[in-house]
Amino acid sequence: MRFSRRTLLGGLGTALAAPFVPAWLTRAGPTTPPKRFVIFWTPNGMHDAEWTPGADFTFRRILEPLLPFRDRILVLKRLDWQSYFADPSTPANDHPPPLSHCLCATNVVDYTAGAAGVGDAWGGGPSIDQLIAQRVGGDTPFAYLYATTESGAARGRLSYRAVRENVPPIAEPEVVFDRMFAGLDVGSTEIAALHAQRRSVFDVNRAEVSALRARLAAEERYKLDAHLTHLEALEARIASERAMAACTTPALLHDADPDYLRRGRQHMDLMVTALACDLTRVAFLEWDGARTIHSWLGIDRPHHDYSHYMAGLSTAENDDRLIRIGTWYAEQLAYFLGRLDEVTEGDRTLLDNTVVLWTSEHKASGGSHGRRDVPFLLAGSAGGYFRTGRMIDYAGRAHNDLYVSICNAMGLTDVTTFGNPDVCRGPLPDLT
Repeated sequence: MRFSRRTLLGGLGTALAAPFVPAWLTRAGPTTPPKRFVIFWTPNGMHDAEWTPGADFTFRRILEPLLPFRDRILVLKRLDWQSYFADPSTPANDHPPPLSHCLCATNVVDYTAGAAGVGDAWGGGPSIDQLIAQRVGGDTPFAYLYATTESGAARGRLSYRAVRENVPPIAEPEVVFDRMFAGLDVGSTEIAALHAQRRSVFDVNRAEVSALRARLAAEERYKLDAHLTHLEALEARIASERAMAACTTPALLHDADPDYLRRGRQHMDLMVTALACDLTRVAFLEWDGARTIHSWLGIDRPHHDYSHYMAGLSTAENDDRLIRIGTWYAEQLAYFLGRLDEVTEGDRTLLDNTVVLWTSEHKASGGSHGRRDVPFLLAGSAGGYFRTGRMIDYAGRAHNDLYVSICNAMGLTDVTTFGNPDVCRGPLPDLT
């Protein structure tokens, strides 16, 4: 005997806005929470000396804000952009080609060099986020959510559906809000009442059935016990669906913080809600701030200037600013991971059932833009797929192979290459 959750709620006379009920919870019988994939992208690389963990996986200054999640993190060292080096059209130090190459991991197209080394290029797509969205997005109202912190996001060419088909990010949280949540209203008061009603109904049912059990023959008691066991399991499942608590319409804050901070924090809150409510299973937050001045950190020049080592500042002074900026981005990621971890799904959390990829378009190294040993960090285990709490040195493997591993973790087990197949060797070893 099985009840779908929708049937159960209908029987209780409860009206609930369907898009705020996670789709995986409406199926009859035992359910497994879905896996989610999130990209957390920050510009200008990372200062490697304070990014790379020390002995025994100890976190240095940049990753220190992530200490609460240390056991749920993988830091991947010496993953190189082999596909970038294999592309004859890409220059050593231009910016658009790496942006279009970062997540597509294959040759860019229509590259044109511009003044001062800043040209143009389009991705050879699809990018890793879009490939996964195309495969898993049919089960949710939205295949993906792609947001950015920079208004206009003129350089937002990281995400591609296919060759030359870039996906424009959404800059304003209000637009995300209107598209995904407008007209849906399930507040905390209604949810609390719903939980209370569930408890009272199940308590009454158990009492009535227990009273009936005493009057039945042994064989009928066995059938009734099986029914009670099902009800208890169903009640436990409903109790574990605390994702419902996260499925409330998020408030949009209009505070005094710079727009960069405001957009980033609000996008993260909206993404957690969208993932918790199964409105999407693929999300991408682009901190498109290469030229951002992190004034709230006491920094008065654009981030990009320090990544090239500003004239007039010592190496130590440039490094200090890069470390402070990198630490701030780690603090934002820690906030996002904490929000994911607040949502309970069965015996895990939304964070456990998600894999979050933090990366950039290059490695910050001595004032230049390198494409070897680019920073890659995974948080969450994709439902236990990845063995976390470690740093792994891949000695120059192509980052394409990491994307193959992520596809496999998301259930796309037929994916054996990604991007440029000539540099692929299969999924990375020792991740699972």
